[in-house]
Amino acid sequence: MHSIELMMHFLQALKVYFGLSHQARVSTAIEAVSNALLKNFVPSYLGYEHLTRDQVLGRHTPPSVSKIAETGANSIVIVLDGTYLQIDSPSDYETQRKTFSTHKGYNLVKPMMLVLPNGYILEVEGPFFGDTSNSDTKILDWMMDNSPEFRAFFLPVTVLFWIVVLETVFLV
Repeated sequence: MHSIELMMHFLQALKVYFGLSHQARVSTAIEAVSNALLKNFVPSYLGYEHLTRDQVLGRHTPPSVSKIAETGANSIVIVLDGTYLQIDSPSDYETQRKTFSTHKGYNLVKPMMLVLPNGYILEVEGPFFGDTSNSDTKILDWMMDNSPEFRAFFLPVTVLFWIVVLETVFLV
């Protein structure tokens, strides 16, 4: 099934489940939930501001990780990985070209996941276009140049290593 068909089935199920008679009411309900999540959930559980460096080091970095990575006690270990989200082929040519991945063979966008050693998702940057101009390394370069929050959180580390292993960038 195509994603548009799945979305239509999902919206129909929501209409039935919540007793909503019109598509506009379903859209209004989804928008209200999205706004509530952005207002109440995201600031408390995602982003650079919701945790301090001390909380990351104390609660989300097991001592064994620092030993394996051979970092100091004040260095944050983070795993960055661009994941793929397949999308329908856009109708306009320019967007279709920017989202097409020759590596995967379909249209996609890439959010960059920033994950702490215990699996806790700290932040999601993007999404970025799926073409060849947005490799994980290029996205990381963009984050270093354009995200003051990223730089403020990670660059005051004692040791900074970039290790590329199987398309995954480890920033220590």
